[in-house]
Amino acid sequence: MSVAIKKKKTQGRLQKSDNRLISLEAFKKQYLEKTRYKYEWKDGKVEKDEFMKVGERYIIDNIITKFNTLSVYQQGNRIMAEADCYFSELKAYRRPDAAYFTKQQVRHPEEAPDAPALVIEVVSPSNTDLQNKLKMQEYLDAGVQMVWFIYPNVEQVWSHTSPTDVKVYQQDDKCDASSVVKGFQISAKEVFKR
Repeated sequence: MSVAIKKKKTQGRLQKSDNRLISLEAFKKQYLEKTRYKYEWKDGKVEKDEFMKVGERYIIDNIITKFNTLSVYQQGNRIMAEADCYFSELKAYRRPDAAYFTKQQVRHPEEAPDAPALVIEVVSPSNTDLQNKLKMQEYLDAGVQMVWFIYPNVEQVWSHTSPTDVKVYQQDDKCDASSVVKGFQISAKEVFKR
């Protein structure tokens, strides 16, 4: 399978029209691998981080699927993947792997609080412990009430409500976010189910 890429300048805008053909494999390597990074912003500095890995999508899908059975979903609240969050007080722009938003935050963000109540991050091997701690502290300082760090390699969910209040869930333990998302509990086993 080949794809034609075209580029030409038309009225000050670039249009695609190069007429060279490339294979699907070359397209993936040249264009899609470049998008494995998400860019975040903190106090004037751009920070480069990796998107959630393709092989980890099932984790967020399991969480969203479970959430969608709740009455808060029927009320218009959502858990959204890779949703943009601007924390004005911290001068930080983040894109967590998933976050919980009320209907008001989804439909009228200009009138709603900046911070989602729950933020979920799937931890990659490239993330350092220090990076995770700094990000967790930043989320909490921004008004996020609960932060989940999900560790696929050891199948654990770490739930933080403060820097020192952490619960670690695994196997049949119920990951409990009901204090910030009414009725939301999911077992660690369900989080990691393929």
